Amino acid sequence: MHIEGREYRVVIATDVDRDAMQWECYLVDGKNETLVFEVVRFDGRREWSFLQHVEAVPLAVVEYAVQHARTDLGPFFNG
Repeated sequence: MHIEGREYRVVIATDVDRDAMQWECYLVDGKNETLVFEVVRFDGRREWSFLQHVEAVPLAVVEYAVQHARTDLGPFFNG
């Protein structure tokens, strides 16, 4: 996705150790990618979290995540 002149990539991943699914956002700079933040759905705790991995995140990227992460990750797993 392209936001405010920068390229970002989203990866949806599962984490068995944390009993979670995450919506990971990476900043793409040529061949390098930096994990910017994760929106995590912790199924065991039935909790959503925002985990930031860099000092500053553009608000437009956070707003995009808020609009898409819950829908992309879906409801809590009752497994």
